[in-house]
Amino acid sequence: MANKALEHVDLGTPIRTVKVLNAVYGVEDGAPVMYTSVTGDPTGNGAVFYVLDLSSMKVLRSFPMKGSLDAWTHALAPDGTVYIGALHQLFQYSPKTKEFRCVSPRALGEHSIWALTTDEHGNVFGGTYPSGKVFKYDPVEDRLRDYGTLIEGQKYVRSITVYNDFIYAGTGTGGRIVKLHPESGEVTEIPLPVSPDLPEIEFVYGITRLEHYLFVYLRSNKNQLFIYDLDRETWAERHYDEFFCCHIPPALNGKAYFTLADEVVEFDLKTLTPRPTGIKHPKIMHGGWIELDEDENFPGKTLVTMEYNGTLKLINPVSKQVRSIPQLMEGEPNMINTLEKGPDGRLYMAASMGTKGAEYCLADGILRSFPMGQADAIGFFRDIVIFGVYPHCQIYCWDRTDADSVPKKWFDVEGQSRIMTIASGDGEVYIGTVPEYGKLGGALIVCNPEEEESVRVYPHVIANHSLSSLVYRNGKVYGSTSVNGGLGIDPVEQEAKVFIFDPSEGRVVLEKVPEIPGLTSQMSVIGALSFGPDGLLWAITAGAVFAMDPETLDILKSKVIYPDFEIVNHWTPSPIRWTRTGLMYATPGRMLTRIDPKTLEHEGLGVETLNIALDEAENVYYTYATHLYRIVT
Repeated sequence: MANKALEHVDLGTPIRTVKVLNAVYGVEDGAPVMYTSVTGDPTGNGAVFYVLDLSSMKVLRSFPMKGSLDAWTHALAPDGTVYIGALHQLFQYSPKTKEFRCVSPRALGEHSIWALTTDEHGNVFGGTYPSGKVFKYDPVEDRLRDYGTLIEGQKYVRSITVYNDFIYAGTGTGGRIVKLHPESGEVTEIPLPVSPDLPEIEFVYGITRLEHYLFVYLRSNKNQLFIYDLDRETWAERHYDEFFCCHIPPALNGKAYFTLADEVVEFDLKTLTPRPTGIKHPKIMHGGWIELDEDENFPGKTLVTMEYNGTLKLINPVSKQVRSIPQLMEGEPNMINTLEKGPDGRLYMAASMGTKGAEYCLADGILRSFPMGQADAIGFFRDIVIFGVYPHCQIYCWDRTDADSVPKKWFDVEGQSRIMTIASGDGEVYIGTVPEYGKLGGALIVCNPEEEESVRVYPHVIANHSLSSLVYRNGKVYGSTSVNGGLGIDPVEQEAKVFIFDPSEGRVVLEKVPEIPGLTSQMSVIGALSFGPDGLLWAITAGAVFAMDPETLDILKSKVIYPDFEIVNHWTPSPIRWTRTGLMYATPGRMLTRIDPKTLEHEGLGVETLNIALDEAENVYYTYATHLYRIVT
């Protein structure tokens, strides 16, 4: 294939928002402050750590955390020092010197730090993924101690706290609670409460210690709160459903405040009973107490918390008043995880852990945003855009014939987590999923957005496999799989498959493991399927491209383009796009590559991406991290 210089045009960062996951509260220079972080671009400045003055409601200072995407956890030491777990890095901020530094660039070699706490001596304890480890950071000696994996098979330490010199940690997936002696390293498991109402647990998602009680957030389809007496080593008899608080704010006058079923309750720590306050608020993810001088609507202590979108909320338990403070921090570019071209001439994009999506009009270059969560797949049905949103397998629809409309939730599917592929044909939509954390076996969903009761779910359509790609043709749905399930469980199968599903019969009529000559990498995921102009069914896996007979799924041609590529992404399909002249653009080995399907000659375009689209002039659009680019062909 002839090489020519290609012009890559940076179209900017289409999605930019404030996303906050966690915060802690302290006092700095005599003023009440909040310490929090905004999710950012790991290829740029990374997440950004902020110090907010809660008396003046102003930003005091901020620090970029290069190489980080987000910060799931913050902890405050007794001397006021703040510790931040930002991806796999541990950062430290001193309110005395105002210095900010990374104290561990790769904690224990793990992928991410999920939970932090400190003891009375100023030591820091953290929990990690994917080895489910606990570590101790000693700031005096400036070193880490590795306590190892707490429980074999538990990949996450999702929550952690300290009491009487013992560390209490909650794990996932599957959900266990352990007690760790930090000197000896001895680990003792605390049995979960015995309750006929206890469903299958995904995570011990949050642990907060208030006095001598552990308030334990068990994440499942009920999201329950259980209370453990640390002195008596017993569980309280009563538990509560519809609980969504990872970090309960400190108690005020013997009372804790958190939300149950969208209402703030006042929880008496002596009687262990809640009292409704009449204050409606969906979630209090964390919080601290401040005094608002000379404001009669907020007498005494007021609870301050921050929502996911960076909006501050003031909640007064006496006056029942709630006040919103607009975002104080600047929005950061969001990682784009999905790009699809619609039949209306627009590019549709969604962001990782997003609150906004974006549309880019190819005709005039105008960019607009719209409300949207983390859509891992985007599809189209007539004039309707369909979004598959994480978590809990949520389907949103957007009717583009209504100029004033926004995407609206249609349904979700219990037991499924992520949607990786959406196809349509013959008046129906076909959706492929990944199961919830700690589970194997995705589902194939058949539905019609114009008939809301039309949803049919086929679980485990390929046993123990998730569905990574679907395409429809002539009354049949063609699919590809991943051997991986939800995070937190190892696969039991070794190689991905392709299959044919008959919607009229509701069953798989053929499935195969493709055998690709010369492929040495493990074929754990088969990426996007696409019918070429030659009538063959094309697919991507590892660093290879191959074509199949659509009747038998036999491989008719193949080529290993990037032989050294190892699959690292669990589910994301590698897209295939076709030009009018029959050339293919695809991403084997995550590298944007132009391929002649007749000869299998190829040309690498020097771009690493998993998102590509073509306009009518056959210019190529792709995303890298937070940016959208166009290659003028």
